[in-house]
Amino acid sequence: MVHLRWFSLWLLILNFGCKGDNNVENVNLLQSPIPVPSSGTARLSDFVSKIEYFLLPESISALRVSKALVYDSLYFLGDYDMTMSVSVIDSSMNHVANIRNYGEGPGEFRDISDFTINTDKSTVDILSLNKLIQYDFKGNFVNEFRTPFFFYKIQHLSADKYLVYTPTGSHPSLKGGDIQSVLWIWGAEDGQIAPVSSPMQDFRFPFVREYNNLRLFGQKVLFSTHFSDTIYSYNFSGEIIERRYFKSDKQYLPLDLVKDQKSLSNIPDKIRMSYYYHFPNLLENDNYLVTRLVDKGILTELIYSKKTGKSMVFSKIENDVDFGLEWMRPVLLRDRVLFLVMEPSWVIDRFEEGGIPENSAFYRFAKDVTEDTPLILAKYYLK
Repeated sequence: MVHLRWFSLWLLILNFGCKGDNNVENVNLLQSPIPVPSSGTARLSDFVSKIEYFLLPESISALRVSKALVYDSLYFLGDYDMTMSVSVIDSSMNHVANIRNYGEGPGEFRDISDFTINTDKSTVDILSLNKLIQYDFKGNFVNEFRTPFFFYKIQHLSADKYLVYTPTGSHPSLKGGDIQSVLWIWGAEDGQIAPVSSPMQDFRFPFVREYNNLRLFGQKVLFSTHFSDTIYSYNFSGEIIERRYFKSDKQYLPLDLVKDQKSLSNIPDKIRMSYYYHFPNLLENDNYLVTRLVDKGILTELIYSKKTGKSMVFSKIENDVDFGLEWMRPVLLRDRVLFLVMEPSWVIDRFEEGGIPENSAFYRFAKDVTEDTPLILAKYYLK
């Protein structure tokens, strides 16, 4: 339980903040709205053609997936909350490695804030409270680097360069001097660090834990935070190249109501239940952009089709594809496949509700699932 005490101390000394955006001065930016429908129902068959289910290896250490990445036919599953580990499996669902080295010595970590894949060194780079630790894909320790101050999220760019996110509301001893910036480009080997301009760097929001708010897609990095109505795209030089913002007839949570609040609980329920706001889970491919919103207190998924220019937003969805789960929590988007990691209890609960045709893919899979079944990888094939 030592890591829980460290995490509690970490939350105590941090007062996270960031800046919302309503104004961008660079007129050369690509700018486009992400429509958020004010009402309507969604059916899974509107955007999914089929679903496949696979059992993950029993030997993986991850019990709950906070973040998933794929590289070189390998899947990397990060568990920040329960086992503080990263599990590696191949495309045939074979177990490759568990990276689970709790401690304070070389190659060890007390917690996981984030992880990224260094595509130049072919390493898994785990960000802990005060260092970045590199492992090869078999889980062997390679190297580690001390961070100059507190980094919360990290994305490898090229060579030894990383784009890192560090909230400006951190305790002064954890911040990057007097420079107010939420994003930095950091060279792990030479120690050089430079601030990256962001429209969000001066606006303080209450602490809400982020998971997937800094994410690579192709040659750009997506970035947003809780409460921000905008998703930014940065190039590897740290320049904003694209701005996408939510647009709806519904009311977005006014930033004046949340700025400078130390806790979301300080905002009356009546106010929070009257608006919607961003809860980043940034996933993108050539056809879709996926993230999350909180709408009147309910966590919802947003799936935006670039082809049609339309979005679907739902917390519960009619599963008319295989009559399985009626909600989803995507962790990965690759090509035309949306990946979900399911706990066996979710599948059992849905199966016991009944009303599932015996010839459906979900029924054939779920009938053999027990509480001892390992985690389940589901592939949702997008249209």
